[in-house]
Amino acid sequence: MNYSEIKKSDEYLEDKNCCTVVASAVAFDMTFQESQKFYDEHGRKRNKGYRDWAEAIIDLAKLKGYELERYGIRYTAKGWALVRTSLTGGYDKELYEVKTYLNSRQSINVSNWKTFLPVDQTYIFDFCGSIHHVGAVKNGKVEDWTDGRKYAVNSIFKITKKENVKILTKNQNPFAKFGL
Repeated sequence: MNYSEIKKSDEYLEDKNCCTVVASAVAFDMTFQESQKFYDEHGRKRNKGYRDWAEAIIDLAKLKGYELERYGIRYTAKGWALVRTSLTGGYDKELYEVKTYLNSRQSINVSNWKTFLPVDQTYIFDFCGSIHHVGAVKNGKVEDWTDGRKYAVNSIFKITKKENVKILTKNQNPFAKFGL
């Protein structure tokens, strides 16, 4: 699903302030209707923004079989940096890792994110400043109305699909093909 398809749907046209629903649909390969239903069940009211969006993204990733990493813009001893955080956005010394140093807190924005991040990944950006908004990035393209603008990025969820792993059970014999 991409933003141009979503914005043509009747459900999207009848629901305002649904940036989290749109970003989730794009990032987690869902239809807008599936994403909307998920957020309805998690307490989002139609035509209103959703304050608990980050917790819902974490729940949705678990439900859909995706792995998440979260990064935030933090001030460090060497200046502003893109730093790995816990999924809730807090400091975790086990995860702490500086990805890159920045010129300022508002160095990463919708127009220049490719300078700082790999383009072959899927992300959800949390914007700061004059708007409180989230938007998805997939296949090197911003899938949101903010595309091409200079809204500053505050935090980032990196979203990766988990590989399907076949789990052996007690009833299966992995050595059967060898005659054992």
